[in-house]
Amino acid sequence: MLHSIEDLEAERSRAFLRPESAAAPPVLAHVELAVDGDPARYASRLRGVLDAVLHLAATASFDGDGDLPAGTVPGWFSGVCRGGGSPEPFAAEGRDRYTEWTGGTPWALQNWLSRFDPDLEVRGWAWWGLTAAPTGNGVLRLWADTWGEPSFAWEDLRWLAFVAGARTVANPVLVKPEAWAGELSVGGGGESALMVETPGDTTVRWSGPAGNVEKTYEVPPQSVMAWRERGETLVQVDFRGRIDLETGEITDTNTWR
Repeated sequence: MLHSIEDLEAERSRAFLRPESAAAPPVLAHVELAVDGDPARYASRLRGVLDAVLHLAATASFDGDGDLPAGTVPGWFSGVCRGGGSPEPFAAEGRDRYTEWTGGTPWALQNWLSRFDPDLEVRGWAWWGLTAAPTGNGVLRLWADTWGEPSFAWEDLRWLAFVAGARTVANPVLVKPEAWAGELSVGGGGESALMVETPGDTTVRWSGPAGNVEKTYEVPPQSVMAWRERGETLVQVDFRGRIDLETGEITDTNTWR
């Protein structure tokens, strides 16, 4: 797909600011990710690289024979690309997962940057957002505009998703934009997504327009889910399936606004 300068600037703005729901295309693609560590830190890495490369795509010349300027690309990303030196541990693990999953080799930085040439049609996606999946358990959803295409070129995006710290990267799924609109963003402007500190943690923390919220329980929740409903941020902490051994009762679900 071709990417105009105007489109690139709008895409770059979405790297850190959640777009209005009315701006969504008729169909979006999402890729489910399981990430290691803090989801907010993962989001910061992902969005930081996108901010740098989309600015480069909108301002640099791709016509010459020399290398594209890469000084603004975060060092951790340059370091994990082929020939980049000593990568950060999280990035090296992501690189190994990418090569194991795809059977391919690590991307060279200049080859990866060249995919963002606005005059080429090799990049079949435009960044849309990153949200917390409704399944909870730390799963994220990476959202992209693919112009309604179910099959599109996205190996460059899969590489970024893995080396930023994803443990698994699923294949894309096309859905209506209402699915994205009902989920909370991770790391971007606007509504903040729920963050569960660690698996098995008894304390659940999230943030939203009303500020930071913290709830502590006697046992870890079975699952946690956040979503938007009628302008409110709802967080459901679910203990169903946990049986009280003394009474035989199944613990109920707590939903907080």
